[in-house]
Amino acid sequence: QMLSQKPAPVNVWQQIGQPEPSRAAQGVMVANDNAGYKGKTQMLFAKRPGPSNVWQQIGAQEPAQAAKGVMKASDDAGYKGRAQMLSEQPTPTVWQQIGVPRPQQAAQGAMQASDNFGYKSKVQMLSQKPAPVNVWQQIGQPEPSRAAQGVMVANDNAGYKGKTQMLFAKRPGPSNVWQQIGAQEPAQAAKGVMKASDDAGYKGRAQMLSEQPTPTVWQQI
Repeated sequence: QMLSQKPAPVNVWQQIGQPEPSRAAQGVMVANDNAGYKGKTQMLFAKRPGPSNVWQQIGAQEPAQAAKGVMKASDDAGYKGRAQMLSEQPTPTVWQQIGVPRPQQAAQGAMQASDNFGYKSKVQMLSQKPAPVNVWQQIGQPEPSRAAQGVMVANDNAGYKGKTQMLFAKRPGPSNVWQQIGAQEPAQAAKGVMKASDDAGYKGRAQMLSEQPTPTVWQQI
């Protein structure tokens, strides 16, 4: 038997004696078309309505439409003001939001009440204000600079006043430790001892180091 003479394979629907699903669906659609209205052919790329939002799903009106309805009812019942831009609307302050007057206004009211109740002094300029009182004036003591000047004047009047000395004038050098303890400096004391020895005994002539003989090892020991 040739392969081309083999019968076509039998599918599962033919084996169980049932029509194929595609043919059954076509039969159902034909019955629906014959029994009722058949809509016009719609292309797949035709625009379908967008998905319904949550308000349509629960059967309620959208907030934007509800707000428009409320505003229209208000406009029909009363006065309708002119259109106002958002940039023209004044921004309420925090004091207006909580229903409290501004601090400046409250302070002005308090000062006005004080002025009406008691004596109102004349307007005083900042340049006319007296100098601030320092801590020495508050405790009744002279300022340190003035007290020091008084002490120096008293010292000058009671004793000798030296001549004025400029800051750049040369001052004596600092005294060393021998001058501070009242003793002679070692260099001067050594010079005095050597002078006394020279005056009391023989003073040899000056001898150069190159003329001095080199001592032998026996002389050294």
